[in-house]
Amino acid sequence: MEKLKSAQNCQNIDEIREQIDALDSEILKLFAQRKTYVDRIVDYKHSESDIIAEQRQAKVLDKIKMRAQSLGLEPEVFASIYQTLIQHNIREELKLFTKNHK
Repeated sequence: MEKLKSAQNCQNIDEIREQIDALDSEILKLFAQRKTYVDRIVDYKHSESDIIAEQRQAKVLDKIKMRAQSLGLEPEVFASIYQTLIQHNIREELKLFTKNHK
């Protein structure tokens, strides 16, 4: 990733949008990298309840809320984003698990 300008150093709306677009690209790359771990973890799960892992979900969401708050972000907004991501990952893991255990 090329070095971003700070928001204070942007001189116009186009520069700000360019920086936001660059950040969005990096965020998506990180989500893609995260997905490789999600796909791999299925190999270590032995049941559908291991995949659903309600206690793990709660722990992840609590961490996200705390991290968001410590960064000056709205905890509930980011918990909601991650809840959506987690539910998607569960669906994908269940598909992989079913495929691998036929």
